[in-house]
Amino acid sequence: MSVDKKIKWSVCPEPTGRYLSFEKRGWPYADWKNGDESPCAVIYCDDDYSFRDAKSGNHSELEVRVANHSVKPWRWATLTNRFKTLDDAKAAVIRVLNQHPDFVPDSMKDK
Repeated sequence: MSVDKKIKWSVCPEPTGRYLSFEKRGWPYADWKNGDESPCAVIYCDDDYSFRDAKSGNHSELEVRVANHSVKPWRWATLTNRFKTLDDAKAAVIRVLNQHPDFVPDSMKDK
């Protein structure tokens, strides 16, 4: 099974509550589909996430971090490239995982 079938992308919920004007909505993140929701990747941006801006590309450059499960405890590996679109950032995660299969948790190998 390919790596992209093993991860699930989600978007952070919109801020709510008393201090929502001080919070920013987070960009998408990915978890492994292994039942324990192990982190896979996260996307950061200086701008709040909104579907409209993400689709149109009307936002700052995106930073991508991929969870390196080859070390215990796992650590974030930050990609040096920055991305202009959300699709480019997600594709970069798949490329990195295909190039570094050791980043994949043991519970997801050979599935």
